[in-house]
Amino acid sequence: MHYLLEDPTIVVGAMVVLALICLIALMATQRGKFLVWGMGFVLAAAFFLLLEQVWVTDNERIEAVVYALRDATARSDADAVLALTTPDLRLEPSIALAKGPLARAFIKTQLENAKFDYLLIRHLEVASSPQARRGSAQFEVLASGSWQHYNWATTPGQAIWSIGLEEMPDKTWKINRITAVKLPGPMARTLGIGGE
Repeated sequence: MHYLLEDPTIVVGAMVVLALICLIALMATQRGKFLVWGMGFVLAAAFFLLLEQVWVTDNERIEAVVYALRDATARSDADAVLALTTPDLRLEPSIALAKGPLARAFIKTQLENAKFDYLLIRHLEVASSPQARRGSAQFEVLASGSWQHYNWATTPGQAIWSIGLEEMPDKTWKINRITAVKLPGPMARTLGIGGE
């Protein structure tokens, strides 16, 4: 059921195909039962589409946080980025093993020195654990802009990020960990982490 709420495309597509088969059978045989069955398949498809729109899963909420992070970062809006994080945010790995206020100050400083021409997210993979109220996302970033007085651009596979999230008491998801899995060489050296 969880997968069905994430992406009902296969089930809805199957229902539509079955409805079309019933329509063909109705035209060929003129038997009313095929009309009833076809209408049932159409109603089932509509039900699953409506259910997917109404029922927002944890994974969809986490995806929304990732895209909000992308939008705020693309605008170099440190306050909007920090609003998506917990007070005890960890940056991994980093020179100072930044955590909490240090991590937040580091993000603010870096975004003040960055200007993006574009920032795209690809290959987003999201996971959540309903019992632990924890989640994670890993994604590839394609970006171009200027940062600390030099122009740069990432190419596919150069920048991979992972974030950890936790669900707050108000049912919102906040980022508690940002991990640079892979970064381009100059940026990795500046941040003190491994790179190409």
